[in-house]
Amino acid sequence: MSTHYDPQVIKDHADHLYLEATRAPVLYCVASAVIGITAGLGFGLGLDSAPAGAVIGTVLGLISGWVGFSTGRSVGARMKLSAQQALCQVAIERRLGDLNDRPA
Repeated sequence: MSTHYDPQVIKDHADHLYLEATRAPVLYCVASAVIGITAGLGFGLGLDSAPAGAVIGTVLGLISGWVGFSTGRSVGARMKLSAQQALCQVAIERRLGDLNDRPA
């Protein structure tokens, strides 16, 4: 199998990165909130107090969900930047190809 340059592959990758970038904040928020709730409930049950576990789980879930959302936004921004860099490379290649095709 021979390899060759295909700008559509880069464009498809950039589209996928943009899609993942829009999902990242929500996914990070949910994952961290679940971890925070689980840790809080476990800590509360270790104290032999279900109400304390619920309160601690809720507080830790909210805090960790907020931190996860912020982290997800940062990850999403990096994904969008990476997509823009890839698209910029395609645009540069296209422009250089146009310059090479121009008669001297």
